[in-house]
Amino acid sequence: MAQTLETVIQEAEALQKAKRPAEAIALYESALTRWPDQPGLLYNLGNLQLQTKDFASAAKHFRRVTELAPQFSWAHHNLGQCLLNTRRESEASVAFQKALSLDPRLSMSRIALATLLIRSDRHGQALLLLEEGARLQPSSVELQIELGNVLRVEATPQAALAAYQRALALAPDSFAAHFNIGTTLHAQGDTDKAQPYAQRALELRPDYGVAHEGLANILAHQGEIAAALTAYAAAARLKPSDARRNLGLEVRAGLLLPPIPQSTADIREARSRFARSIEALRQTDGSLFDPMKEVGAVTPFYLAYHGLNNRRLLSDLAAMYRDICPALSFVAGHCEQPPPKTGRAIRVGIVSTYLRDHTVGRYVLGLVKELARPEFEVFVFTTRQPPDATSEAFKRAADHHAVLPNRLGEMQKQLGDAQLDVLLYADIGMEPVTYFLAFSRLAPVQCAFYGHPDTTGVDTIDHYLSWASAESDDAADWYSERLALLSPSVTYAHLPKVEWAGRPADRSALGVASGERLYTCVQTPYKLHPDFDDLLAGILESDPQARIRLVQAPIKAWGIALTQRLTRRLGPLMSRVAFLPFMARADYMALLAASDVVLDTPHFSGGGTTLDAIATATPVVTLAGPTLRSSQTRALFGRMGVADGISGNGADYVRRAVEIASRSELRTDISQRMAQSRELLFEDVGMVREVEALFRQWVAQAPR
Repeated sequence: MAQTLETVIQEAEALQKAKRPAEAIALYESALTRWPDQPGLLYNLGNLQLQTKDFASAAKHFRRVTELAPQFSWAHHNLGQCLLNTRRESEASVAFQKALSLDPRLSMSRIALATLLIRSDRHGQALLLLEEGARLQPSSVELQIELGNVLRVEATPQAALAAYQRALALAPDSFAAHFNIGTTLHAQGDTDKAQPYAQRALELRPDYGVAHEGLANILAHQGEIAAALTAYAAAARLKPSDARRNLGLEVRAGLLLPPIPQSTADIREARSRFARSIEALRQTDGSLFDPMKEVGAVTPFYLAYHGLNNRRLLSDLAAMYRDICPALSFVAGHCEQPPPKTGRAIRVGIVSTYLRDHTVGRYVLGLVKELARPEFEVFVFTTRQPPDATSEAFKRAADHHAVLPNRLGEMQKQLGDAQLDVLLYADIGMEPVTYFLAFSRLAPVQCAFYGHPDTTGVDTIDHYLSWASAESDDAADWYSERLALLSPSVTYAHLPKVEWAGRPADRSALGVASGERLYTCVQTPYKLHPDFDDLLAGILESDPQARIRLVQAPIKAWGIALTQRLTRRLGPLMSRVAFLPFMARADYMALLAASDVVLDTPHFSGGGTTLDAIATATPVVTLAGPTLRSSQTRALFGRMGVADGISGNGADYVRRAVEIASRSELRTDISQRMAQSRELLFEDVGMVREVEALFRQWVAQAPR
């Protein structure tokens, strides 16, 4: 008895359910010799070939379906999927657009088309497309998730979180919603809120390596090193065949450092483990393609707070990355060509993710504004960030302003295409984008600025800009770059707006009674080296009226670790120490103004915070070290000629702090001298002129 079309389809579907796709495909192909233009047969055959990844054959059959049944939206969608999988993205985009025009509620086509738009850096169009889909299908979990993903890329994290929360309300057990909420909160630094979402995502998909990886990243940020290592290992075990991804996990795990070390012995052990990991990774046969994605946010950032020379460790780290990631060693074409004809402006590029309301932004904005035009042409490159007044000021001040794309290769091309003469990295080591870009040769002259005051260890960074007044005679031994020293200038910064309007904070609200003295340290907790504990103990022992106020850690685990460490050292004296919660800038400035003395941290001194204290004319006590990293405050006060708070050792630091806090007439005298001379630090165009002279010299001497 001859088979009918219906029986052929039934038999093929039975073979498919029995996981015998090859036989089902053969049956459909045989049937097509009898019914060559039957859309159902062609569509089912295309689906099977799509599932078995025979994309070319599937595309042929789906295309024929679109000719026979042009209103069949799913045929257009599946054709788009085949074209996408064979890297024919422009044709795929046309197919998805056609599917969507036939059925605006076909969310899979909408999501696929939005993904293509994002790949081509058309985020705004993708956002509009997904917002329209969410209005048409408010109950679509997938559309809310994708909308959140685009909003996150667009640097609107709160809107992204709202979209993910809508998805979670629709599907309380959605892995994607939990995972993305956790990831977004973590990216904002709110790891305490992120962790429960990451843990729930892992409970929903314990077999999913990405879930273990997401939790590991959060644990690493919290300083829970042992737990993070366990989670990274679990992520690697779940997909042992993915060598590149697992090498990235191995790098991440090997380079973890505790944000709040419990002792100097802790620091030594962490550095020893770091060095051993680098050596082991240099022996690997694997390779990375884009470490910004594969390694992510794990950088050598915390090394800068150890109070030790990092040149060897950071140089070894850079050599390791060169070994395992050839893509880092990109060279822009113009760097290998003869220099341009004289008469063209010197093209200066400045790159940072912190060109906003941040210490780095404050240090760099004046340079962008004041570099002499038309002799210099200024290009600013930054990442996608929520806008603020400072980021908008950079846009106005620069001759060219660009947002970097998300992939290493695209970033390298964008910077290379600018044909820069000088590329200044404002803060190498604070985050992965500029750290990994620094390995490329994107300009004949490449230099590091003091936004992150530590050497880079990267051999394609030629110079390090620092201050002569902050570097010791042997400071060059601490840098892999050639040290270029500004003198007498130190920095160009704008005087902070005195939002507190001259009204200091209410000391009683800070727990400081009449007759008690307020010692304040406003540094982030990871800057508080264990050696600082001895200084606090000395102040509390020397001054019974001392009340010390520190900044509350933004992460609960950090606060616990710091409190435990201080309690061990201070014992009963800890009762006179308290942590203040995060405060608005006006309240923060009022706190500085209300303090009897501001305590600078040893090994990594204040920069922006010291400038804020100077703006309020509040005395600062500092203990300087051998390099800029530990001597910014000394240099700033030295430039003003106010040396009362500059100490030579720990005992001197304690003596000066207690003397200044205890003697009101001395505090008044110091404050008056600060107010009279602080103009030397703010809007010092002389600093810009010194930098210009260095740029001219370096460009003239640069090899080609």
